[in-house]
Amino acid sequence: MLSFAGVHTAASINHNTHCSYMTCLLGACIPLPILLLSAKLDTFLTYSCLCSVIITNLYGKQLRPQTTQSAPDTVKPYHAWLALLAANILMIIMFTSAMYHNCSVTTRDGVEIPLREAFHNILVSPAWAQFRHTVKHLVRCFVHHGLHKFIYELRIVLDPEGENSAYRVSYHVTLNGS
Repeated sequence: MLSFAGVHTAASINHNTHCSYMTCLLGACIPLPILLLSAKLDTFLTYSCLCSVIITNLYGKQLRPQTTQSAPDTVKPYHAWLALLAANILMIIMFTSAMYHNCSVTTRDGVEIPLREAFHNILVSPAWAQFRHTVKHLVRCFVHHGLHKFIYELRIVLDPEGENSAYRVSYHVTLNGS
């Protein structure tokens, strides 16, 4: 049903024409019976957008009255962008919440762990603590010593040739071998 907002925005882009939300919404509601017949949501969304565009172009577009103002109103695009941004943030929050509460992770042993517990386990793990320590160290290097030192420390942290892990394994073997 959100497709009608996109159709309304696209139909009202031109400064000479505008359309009403009702025709866009009515066009988007026409294929509702398809949702009952088809189990696929993408089929409904496709026909909903298509019907909304067709009904809007046939019945919803109207010419705007000509005004004496020569420059277009600059406040409206900002309102549209803010509304679009707010709608996207709301959708991201809803999607994240649905994933957090409904998804699960399967371990190698075949045990399903809810995502909220897996997320908590990641946050209390030693790997996450080491990552936070490394990021803090890199930020301190950038702030206090500049970009050159930051890049040098980043290359050490990324360890492209695996030298640090090789030194740790070698040191561990010599301690156990003694």
